[in-house]
Amino acid sequence: MILTVSDIPADIDALVKAGADGYLLKDTEPDEIVDLLLGLSSGNKAFSGAIKTYLHERANATDVFTTLTEREMQILQEVAKGFRNKQIADRLFISESTVKVHMKSLLRKLQVPSRTAATILYLERFGEIK
Repeated sequence: MILTVSDIPADIDALVKAGADGYLLKDTEPDEIVDLLLGLSSGNKAFSGAIKTYLHERANATDVFTTLTEREMQILQEVAKGFRNKQIADRLFISESTVKVHMKSLLRKLQVPSRTAATILYLERFGEIK
């Protein structure tokens, strides 16, 4: 059970994934906190309204990573490791121009402006570099 001021998606995702039975924001009304805590004893989960909304929206969101091809995903993983296009090309046995084409495509699919933003999105989603 978490009682916090943090409504940062990465925090919510990490704690729910770790098995938290509840995530309450400190600005939740006291009566609601009491009701939610009492529900825990009945086996219910306890989430503040804003957290429930976020979790519901996240569950219904399309995973943008499913739109990436296998090669685009490989390139994104290499980018997340910090490699430049030339290094990625050498590691994957493809040309540097092919890496650039895949990078342009994956940035468009992920709807991010840069390699850095793509890396952040990747780390938020997967939490580690494979």
